[in-house]
Amino acid sequence: MKFQTLPGSMFFATILLILGLGTSAKAAPIVFDFEASNPLSSPIVSGDVKFFAPTADQAHGGTKSLKFVEPGAGFFESFTYDVAPTVLETGTVSVWFYDERGMAAFNPNPLAARASGSIILEDKNNPSDFVAIEVNELAYGGGRYYGTEGSVDRGTIGDNFESGAASTVGRSVGWHQVTFTVGATASTLSVDGIAAVDVGGPGGDKTLRLRFMNGSAANGSAPVGTPGLPPGYMPNWVTTAPGTEFAQVAAKSWIYFDDIAINAVTPAVASHTNGFESGEYDTFLIPHPVLIPANDNTRMADFVNQWEPQTTGIAHGGSNVAYFKNNPEPFKSVAFDLSGVPENGQVSFWFYDARGPEALQTLFGASFMVESGSNPENFLAAEVWNFPYPMSSDPTPGGPNYFLTIRPVPGTSAGFESRVFGNRTIGWHEVVITMTNADSTISIDGFSSGAFKGPGLSDSPKLRLMADSASSGGYSNWRTVDPLAHIYFETVDPYVYYDDITIPTTTAAVTDWSVY
Repeated sequence: MKFQTLPGSMFFATILLILGLGTSAKAAPIVFDFEASNPLSSPIVSGDVKFFAPTADQAHGGTKSLKFVEPGAGFFESFTYDVAPTVLETGTVSVWFYDERGMAAFNPNPLAARASGSIILEDKNNPSDFVAIEVNELAYGGGRYYGTEGSVDRGTIGDNFESGAASTVGRSVGWHQVTFTVGATASTLSVDGIAAVDVGGPGGDKTLRLRFMNGSAANGSAPVGTPGLPPGYMPNWVTTAPGTEFAQVAAKSWIYFDDIAINAVTPAVASHTNGFESGEYDTFLIPHPVLIPANDNTRMADFVNQWEPQTTGIAHGGSNVAYFKNNPEPFKSVAFDLSGVPENGQVSFWFYDARGPEALQTLFGASFMVESGSNPENFLAAEVWNFPYPMSSDPTPGGPNYFLTIRPVPGTSAGFESRVFGNRTIGWHEVVITMTNADSTISIDGFSSGAFKGPGLSDSPKLRLMADSASSGGYSNWRTVDPLAHIYFETVDPYVYYDDITIPTTTAAVTDWSVY
């Protein structure tokens, strides 16, 4: 059989993605209505977006929808939406599509039947593993909406094509709902409430993605070995080699999409707080001594119960704090994994500045950094020095303040900013780091880094607490400077103490809170 898309065949879709999990913390929905001039400009959209464009020809809501516009269609042209902006374990992904032709597209000759389009739920990291609904002219079951699956055989073993009268819906003009029900390890497919039994797709243990394709996801779904198939034929668009395509696409195809909404219900957020008190779980999460992996020389003195006796009673919470012992080598630090922080989650901790407005210009105190997990040279930091910048000659002079540094240096900044976080004072100060998928900001006592942004959740970020200057005095980068040449300021007498580090995370188990 040879599939082509009818020039007059129209296939409309409106999509609602509802992501449900075992716990109930509902995130704000992500909505796509194609009313903007460039509606596919989004970090969760990828693929052949140039072949799709907004149009006023049809609209489910508003005035525009999206359609396939490639005049000379190639095989398997498609675009995708990442299903889960956070974590998806179980739930549903539902899609509405409009079938303009219905049974008028029925063709009793399977060799002449043509494909109209596919809606696919796939494993983002292995797109050959999918489940799909396909709209075409095939005559099986009297003309129906067919289910297909990819490289992993689920449902009825040995059957990757759903066409039965009891498990599929006959084609008809109008709106129809496709629902992918996602379980822990597999997903099922239904149309208008009728569930497929022969095919299934990847589950919540995979990173899921929704794909809209012009053509047949299963390349015609013909059994391998069927006479007339091209040599090397595969019933899977991903594994189909050039020259072995079977389900042809027409030069003109009409596919309309509208009103895509992703509603995520994410795992409940658990706040893991490290207060350095006896009996807290931090004592076994942070080894004694802290391990020293390559290029990450961490030596915070046991990081627990290390405040000297004369400071007893100054703890922010409880009676214990943590600090770096005297004589730490350059750039000694401890880092915490932030990859489990939810979207718009806020990491917080308290630090005690024991020197405040001192202006001796002799000592680095600390750096509080959000750094990229893939490239630690990229970071946003607040730094503590006993340095009075701006100097008295500055138009807005002031005492020593908490400095902002950022690497790489953005075009609008020298990478060193003063008077962002306010002047230094002796006492406790709260640092709040707000994380989004795209970036992060730091605030001290409510003074925010504002337009200066650090790495986001998409970059496997870490919180690093350092007994030194991350920017090497504003002139370099701690990842690239030679520690032996690092003599700008001394670091032999750290004067910053830490308490009540709180990291919100969607990971329920405390032991999953990684410390580096």
